[in-house]
Amino acid sequence: MMVLLKKVDWVVQGDKMRLVFLGPPGAGKGTQAELLKKRYDYNHISTGEVLRQEIQKNTDLGKEVESYVNKGELAPDEIVTKIIKKWLKSLNNKKGIVLDGFPRNLTQAEYLEEDFSVDYVLYFDLEENEIVERLSNRLYCPQCEKFYNLKYNPPQNDNICDKCEKELIKRKDDTPEAIKKRLAVYNKNTHPLVKHYEEKGSLIHIDASKEIDKVFEQVLERIGLEETKI
Repeated sequence: MMVLLKKVDWVVQGDKMRLVFLGPPGAGKGTQAELLKKRYDYNHISTGEVLRQEIQKNTDLGKEVESYVNKGELAPDEIVTKIIKKWLKSLNNKKGIVLDGFPRNLTQAEYLEEDFSVDYVLYFDLEENEIVERLSNRLYCPQCEKFYNLKYNPPQNDNICDKCEKELIKRKDDTPEAIKKRLAVYNKNTHPLVKHYEEKGSLIHIDASKEIDKVFEQVLERIGLEETKI
């Protein structure tokens, strides 16, 4: 389902929207969120980064999350959503917001909607074989947690992070077998979430198979911002 936006609504407010970026791992959600942040000064809220910072700051909520992480379990939806809401309240409301990879399921979406409205949800579509290829060619910085793809956005220097100059590594779960298992879980949780936003009329499909700059052009066009070349 493709949603056509009323661009007139966003002539002034296009850089202040509340957006959710959904899609499978490797679809480029974080990359596109960072481009919006760089070009239009959007707030980029990455679930993983937010949870890690809460743990590092040793907050009460961070301690709760850490207790589950230490047991190899996922933190309950209610706790994760509380943390995300806490961060949202601390942001500059005059800026646009991108929630990257959150909500992950229908329960989180319902918790979020209790007191936070979303303008549009961009779903980054990518075929499974492309996902497996991308993640299999992915490197990760253990210091700043930045990801690189050897085909689409390789580091400037082989196996060295551009940001902090640490040696890059390959994650243990970025193997074809592990990736397919993760995708099975992802698809199970995401299907009802996609249907939820389709029914609300807020879902926009993005073809994530294209090059980074072409995907960004799609994003800008769909949300009514000017088409800007990278």
